[in-house]
Amino acid sequence: MKLLVYGQNLGSKIEYYYTLRNNSDRNITSFTLGDSDQLEYELFELPLGWTSYSGLSHEGVPLVDGWNSKVFLQGESKYIGIHWRAIGSDDALKPGAELENFSIIIENRDPAYYQGNAKIYFDKGLPLIIPIELADILPPTFEIALSPRFYRPNDLLNPINVIITSNDDYDPNPVIKLEAITANEPLNDRDIFNADYGEEDREFQLLGYNQKGIKNLKRVYFINYSAEDAVGNSSTKTVELHSIQEIPCTNKGKPSVICND
Repeated sequence: MKLLVYGQNLGSKIEYYYTLRNNSDRNITSFTLGDSDQLEYELFELPLGWTSYSGLSHEGVPLVDGWNSKVFLQGESKYIGIHWRAIGSDDALKPGAELENFSIIIENRDPAYYQGNAKIYFDKGLPLIIPIELADILPPTFEIALSPRFYRPNDLLNPINVIITSNDDYDPNPVIKLEAITANEPLNDRDIFNADYGEEDREFQLLGYNQKGIKNLKRVYFINYSAEDAVGNSSTKTVELHSIQEIPCTNKGKPSVICND
Protein backbone atom coordinates (compact mmCIF):
# COMPACT_ATOMS: atom_id res chain seq x y z
CA MET A 1 0.00 0.00 0.00
CA LYS A 2 1.37 3.39 -0.92
CA LEU A 3 0.24 6.99 -0.73
CA LEU A 4 2.67 9.08 -2.78
CA VAL A 5 2.85 12.88 -2.73
CA TYR A 6 4.50 15.74 -4.55
CA GLY A 7 3.83 19.44 -4.22
CA GLN A 8 3.91 22.67 -6.20
CA ASN A 9 4.36 26.23 -5.01
CA LEU A 10 1.63 28.34 -6.62
CA GLY A 11 2.54 31.89 -5.61
CA SER A 12 0.90 32.42 -2.22
CA LYS A 13 -0.52 28.87 -2.15
CA ILE A 14 0.78 25.29 -2.16
CA GLU A 15 -0.94 22.34 -3.81
CA TYR A 16 -0.19 18.76 -2.80
CA TYR A 17 -1.00 15.92 -5.21
CA TYR A 18 -1.55 12.36 -3.99
CA THR A 19 -1.47 8.99 -5.72
CA LEU A 20 -3.09 6.08 -3.86
CA ARG A 21 -1.69 2.72 -4.94
CA ASN A 22 -3.41 -0.51 -3.92
CA ASN A 23 -0.90 -3.35 -3.52
CA SER A 24 -3.27 -5.47 -1.44
CA ASP A 25 -5.85 -8.14 -2.32
CA ARG A 26 -8.72 -5.99 -0.96
CA ASN A 27 -10.66 -3.04 -2.32
CA ILE A 28 -9.79 0.35 -0.79
CA THR A 29 -13.04 2.10 0.07
CA SER A 30 -11.72 5.18 1.87
CA PHE A 31 -8.69 6.77 3.49
CA THR A 32 -7.91 9.59 5.92
CA LEU A 33 -4.92 11.83 5.43
CA GLY A 34 -3.34 12.87 8.74
CA ASP A 35 -4.59 9.92 10.79
CA SER A 36 -2.08 7.82 12.73
CA ASP A 37 -4.52 6.51 15.39
CA GLN A 38 -3.19 9.01 17.95
CA LEU A 39 -5.24 11.31 20.18
CA GLU A 40 -5.10 14.07 17.57
CA TYR A 41 -5.03 14.22 13.80
CA GLU A 42 -1.83 15.51 12.21
CA LEU A 43 -2.76 18.29 9.77
CA PHE A 44 -2.65 21.88 11.03
CA GLU A 45 -3.15 24.02 7.92
CA LEU A 46 -6.75 24.09 6.71
CA PRO A 47 -7.62 23.54 3.05
CA LEU A 48 -8.38 26.71 1.15
CA GLY A 49 -11.97 27.87 1.61
CA TRP A 50 -12.85 25.49 4.45
CA THR A 51 -14.96 26.73 7.37
CA SER A 52 -16.62 24.85 10.22
CA TYR A 53 -19.99 26.07 8.90
CA SER A 54 -19.75 25.38 5.18
CA GLY A 55 -17.32 22.44 5.30
CA LEU A 56 -14.93 21.66 2.47
CA SER A 57 -14.66 23.88 -0.57
CA HIS A 58 -13.71 22.47 -3.95
CA GLU A 59 -11.31 25.40 -4.12
CA GLY A 60 -9.21 23.70 -1.44
CA VAL A 61 -9.98 20.04 -2.10
CA PRO A 62 -10.77 19.58 -5.80
CA LEU A 63 -13.38 17.02 -6.83
CA VAL A 64 -12.33 13.43 -7.53
CA ASP A 65 -14.65 11.49 -9.79
CA GLY A 66 -16.44 8.77 -7.81
CA TRP A 67 -15.15 9.94 -4.41
CA ASN A 68 -16.33 12.48 -1.86
CA SER A 69 -14.33 14.24 0.85
CA LYS A 70 -14.74 15.88 4.23
CA VAL A 71 -12.72 17.18 7.17
CA PHE A 72 -12.46 15.18 10.39
CA LEU A 73 -12.19 17.07 13.70
CA GLN A 74 -11.54 15.90 17.25
CA GLY A 75 -13.10 18.00 20.00
CA GLU A 76 -11.32 21.31 20.54
CA SER A 77 -8.13 20.21 18.77
CA LYS A 78 -6.72 22.51 16.08
CA TYR A 79 -5.55 19.52 14.07
CA ILE A 80 -7.61 17.88 11.36
CA GLY A 81 -7.77 14.85 9.10
CA ILE A 82 -9.03 14.88 5.52
CA HIS A 83 -11.09 11.90 4.50
CA TRP A 84 -11.95 10.58 1.04
CA ARG A 85 -14.56 7.86 0.53
CA ALA A 86 -15.58 5.98 -2.60
CA ILE A 87 -19.21 6.85 -3.40
CA GLY A 88 -20.14 3.36 -4.58
CA SER A 89 -18.62 -0.10 -4.55
CA ASP A 90 -17.68 0.26 -8.22
CA ASP A 91 -15.67 3.39 -7.34
CA ALA A 92 -13.48 1.63 -4.76
CA LEU A 93 -9.83 1.24 -5.68
CA LYS A 94 -9.33 -2.31 -6.88
CA PRO A 95 -6.27 -4.50 -6.11
CA GLY A 96 -3.33 -3.63 -8.36
CA ALA A 97 -4.82 -0.26 -9.37
CA GLU A 98 -3.89 3.32 -8.48
CA LEU A 99 -5.70 6.65 -8.44
CA GLU A 100 -3.77 9.90 -8.73
CA ASN A 101 -6.46 12.60 -8.69
CA PHE A 102 -6.43 13.52 -4.97
CA SER A 103 -5.13 17.00 -4.18
CA ILE A 104 -5.26 19.68 -1.48
CA ILE A 105 -4.52 23.40 -1.67
CA ILE A 106 -3.33 25.25 1.45
CA GLU A 107 -1.89 28.71 2.07
CA ASN A 108 1.12 27.85 4.22
CA ARG A 109 3.47 24.90 4.20
CA ASP A 110 2.60 22.13 6.64
CA PRO A 111 5.05 19.17 6.74
CA ALA A 112 2.31 16.83 7.93
CA TYR A 113 0.85 16.93 4.42
CA TYR A 114 3.95 15.21 3.05
CA GLN A 115 5.68 13.67 6.09
CA GLY A 116 2.66 12.41 8.01
CA ASN A 117 0.50 9.31 7.88
CA ALA A 118 -2.71 8.02 6.37
CA LYS A 119 -5.27 5.46 7.50
CA ILE A 120 -6.49 3.15 4.74
CA TYR A 121 -9.90 1.43 4.94
CA PHE A 122 -10.88 -1.68 3.01
CA ASP A 123 -14.10 -3.47 2.08
CA LYS A 124 -13.13 -6.22 4.51
CA GLY A 125 -10.69 -6.64 7.38
CA LEU A 126 -8.97 -4.07 9.56
CA PRO A 127 -7.73 -0.66 8.40
CA LEU A 128 -4.02 0.01 7.94
CA ILE A 129 -1.84 2.97 8.95
CA ILE A 130 0.84 3.84 6.39
CA PRO A 131 3.38 6.68 6.14
CA ILE A 132 3.03 9.17 3.29
CA GLU A 133 5.88 8.66 0.82
CA LEU A 134 7.51 11.26 -1.40
CA ALA A 135 7.11 10.89 -5.14
CA ASP A 136 9.50 13.84 -5.42
CA ILE A 137 12.84 12.90 -3.84
CA LEU A 138 15.27 15.17 -5.71
CA PRO A 139 16.16 18.73 -4.67
CA PRO A 140 15.82 21.64 -7.08
CA THR A 141 18.81 22.68 -9.16
CA PHE A 142 19.56 26.32 -9.84
CA GLU A 143 22.10 28.70 -11.31
CA ILE A 144 23.12 32.14 -10.03
CA ALA A 145 24.39 35.06 -12.11
CA LEU A 146 25.41 38.44 -10.70
CA SER A 147 25.03 41.81 -12.37
CA PRO A 148 27.53 43.38 -12.42
CA ARG A 149 29.88 40.39 -12.35
CA PHE A 150 32.49 42.30 -10.31
CA TYR A 151 32.38 45.10 -7.75
CA ARG A 152 34.26 48.36 -8.17
CA PRO A 153 36.75 49.08 -5.34
CA ASN A 154 35.55 52.66 -4.86
CA ASP A 155 34.61 52.60 -1.16
CA LEU A 156 30.98 53.09 -2.20
CA LEU A 157 27.98 50.79 -1.99
CA ASN A 158 27.73 48.85 -5.25
CA PRO A 159 24.18 47.81 -6.32
CA ILE A 160 24.07 44.06 -7.00
CA ASN A 161 21.29 42.32 -8.95
CA VAL A 162 20.99 38.54 -8.80
CA ILE A 163 19.55 36.48 -11.64
CA ILE A 164 18.48 32.96 -10.64
CA THR A 165 17.18 30.22 -12.89
CA SER A 166 15.82 27.12 -11.18
CA ASN A 167 14.56 23.70 -12.18
CA ASP A 168 12.75 20.91 -10.33
CA ASP A 169 11.25 17.67 -11.63
CA TYR A 170 7.87 18.29 -9.91
CA ASP A 171 7.73 21.86 -8.55
CA PRO A 172 8.00 24.60 -11.20
CA ASN A 173 8.42 27.31 -8.56
CA PRO A 174 10.82 26.24 -5.80
CA VAL A 175 11.26 28.80 -3.04
CA ILE A 176 14.48 30.78 -3.40
CA LYS A 177 16.03 32.41 -0.33
CA LEU A 178 19.11 34.51 0.32
CA GLU A 179 20.83 32.64 3.14
CA ALA A 180 24.05 34.55 3.83
CA ILE A 181 26.62 37.02 2.54
CA THR A 182 30.13 36.57 3.91
CA ALA A 183 33.65 37.39 2.78
CA ASN A 184 37.23 36.19 3.04
CA GLU A 185 37.75 38.74 5.81
CA PRO A 186 35.63 40.10 8.68
CA LEU A 187 32.76 42.41 7.65
CA ASN A 188 31.10 45.24 9.53
CA ASP A 189 27.67 46.87 9.41
CA ARG A 190 28.50 49.24 6.57
CA ASP A 191 29.67 46.53 4.17
CA ILE A 192 26.23 45.09 3.35
CA PHE A 193 23.04 47.10 2.84
CA ASN A 194 19.44 46.09 2.12
CA ALA A 195 20.04 42.33 2.25
CA ASP A 196 17.01 40.43 3.62
CA TYR A 197 18.18 36.99 4.72
CA GLY A 198 15.62 34.21 4.63
CA GLU A 199 13.72 36.00 1.87
CA GLU A 200 13.77 35.89 -1.91
CA ASP A 201 16.00 38.95 -2.01
CA ARG A 202 17.73 39.45 -5.35
CA GLU A 203 18.77 43.08 -4.96
CA PHE A 204 21.16 44.50 -2.35
CA GLN A 205 24.27 46.63 -2.06
CA LEU A 206 27.83 45.66 -1.16
CA LEU A 207 30.69 47.96 -0.26
CA GLY A 208 33.27 48.28 -3.02
CA TYR A 209 36.09 47.91 -0.53
CA ASN A 210 39.30 49.67 -1.58
CA GLN A 211 42.40 48.06 -0.11
CA LYS A 212 44.33 51.33 -0.53
CA GLY A 213 47.52 49.81 -1.82
CA ILE A 214 47.40 46.49 0.02
CA LYS A 215 48.10 44.02 -2.80
CA ASN A 216 48.28 40.70 -1.00
CA LEU A 217 44.59 40.53 -0.03
CA LYS A 218 41.58 41.36 -2.17
CA ARG A 219 38.12 41.17 -0.68
CA VAL A 220 35.92 38.40 -2.07
CA TYR A 221 32.21 38.25 -1.21
CA PHE A 222 30.48 34.87 -0.92
CA ILE A 223 26.73 35.06 -1.66
CA ASN A 224 24.75 31.99 -0.63
CA TYR A 225 21.23 31.04 -1.78
CA SER A 226 18.96 28.06 -1.18
CA ALA A 227 16.19 26.52 -3.26
CA GLU A 228 13.48 24.36 -1.70
CA ASP A 229 10.56 22.58 -3.34
CA ALA A 230 7.11 22.15 -1.80
CA VAL A 231 7.94 18.84 -0.06
CA GLY A 232 11.14 20.03 1.61
CA ASN A 233 13.86 18.89 -0.80
CA SER A 234 16.47 21.63 -0.81
CA SER A 235 19.85 22.59 -2.21
CA THR A 236 22.25 25.49 -1.72
CA LYS A 237 24.69 27.29 -3.95
CA THR A 238 27.33 29.97 -3.34
CA VAL A 239 28.62 32.45 -5.89
CA GLU A 240 31.70 34.66 -5.48
CA LEU A 241 31.88 38.37 -6.17
CA HIS A 242 35.42 39.66 -6.83
CA SER A 243 36.89 43.11 -7.26
CA ILE A 244 37.02 44.29 -10.85
CA GLN A 245 40.79 44.80 -10.41
CA GLU A 246 41.34 41.08 -9.82
CA ILE A 247 40.18 39.76 -13.18
CA PRO A 248 42.14 41.55 -15.91
CA CYS A 249 41.26 41.05 -19.52
CA THR A 250 42.62 42.53 -22.69
CA ASN A 251 41.23 44.91 -25.23
CA LYS A 252 43.32 45.10 -28.38
CA GLY A 253 46.34 43.89 -26.46
CA LYS A 254 46.08 46.48 -23.67
CA PRO A 255 44.89 45.83 -20.10
CA SER A 256 41.32 47.00 -19.65
CA VAL A 257 38.53 46.71 -17.10
CA ILE A 258 35.80 47.66 -19.54
CA CYS A 259 35.27 44.07 -20.69
CA ASN A 260 34.60 43.01 -17.07
CA ASP A 261 31.42 45.07 -16.72
